[in-house]
Amino acid sequence: EEFLEKEGWDEDVVRVSKKNKGDRKENKRKRAEIIQKRAQILKPMKKRMDELEGIIIEKEEGLKQSQQKLEEEGLDSKNSSELIQEMGKIQMNIASMYEELDQLIVDMDQINEESERQLQELT
Repeated sequence: EEFLEKEGWDEDVVRVSKKNKGDRKENKRKRAEIIQKRAQILKPMKKRMDELEGIIIEKEEGLKQSQQKLEEEGLDSKNSSELIQEMGKIQMNIASMYEELDQLIVDMDQINEESERQLQELT
């Protein structure tokens, strides 16, 4: 009772705490929105990365088999030039997929950095 008579509750303090509560809810909503948006963007990119990795593994295995076949048959066989050309195409295809994979990694890193920056701004 003495406290209320002398000082009382400071209305500004009460208003600030209510305002902060609203800000926290808004920040929580924005945070969830940023995380959801990031996940929506990254999910198809991750799926493509997984696809590329699987294809690369298959192509590299096929390339190994072609190399073994070439070694077994020798360079003088009639199929050797076709096999060498096919191996060159496979190698170019693999290189192209590695470039795409590298670009996906760069893009995903940029998206993660941007979303982390946005999340940091909320705090």
